[in-house]
Amino acid sequence: MGIPLGVWLALAGVNGFLSVAMGAFAAHGLEAMGDPHAVALVEKAARYQMYGVIGFVVAAWAKGQGGLGLLADILGCLQLIGILLFCGSLVLIALLRVPVAFLAPFGGMAMLVGWIVVAWMGIRSVRRGGV
Repeated sequence: MGIPLGVWLALAGVNGFLSVAMGAFAAHGLEAMGDPHAVALVEKAARYQMYGVIGFVVAAWAKGQGGLGLLADILGCLQLIGILLFCGSLVLIALLRVPVAFLAPFGGMAMLVGWIVVAWMGIRSVRRGGV
């Protein structure tokens, strides 16, 4: 059974909203404060968070296909870890000057492995004559 499809859709919606809101905040709020480094970090975090949203949508879609449930859950979990560690660390650095840059590579790696899982889901699906 694993994680219900709706969880991945809900995470896609919440993170999509937050990503757009962060991008707007960077463009309008942080830019007005005159900190170009913070603007760049928050914009990067928002962009990569949206990439994670795409991963959540793929996870939800794969759950609906049958036979890919475990891989879909692994993908969703990796994207969530990536958003929390990569995007979260960038935002903490930009807004609070918290020295957590060491977390970013772990989050980035989680996202990268998530996209490898997507490729593996495609290979499995083709092998089984699926989508």
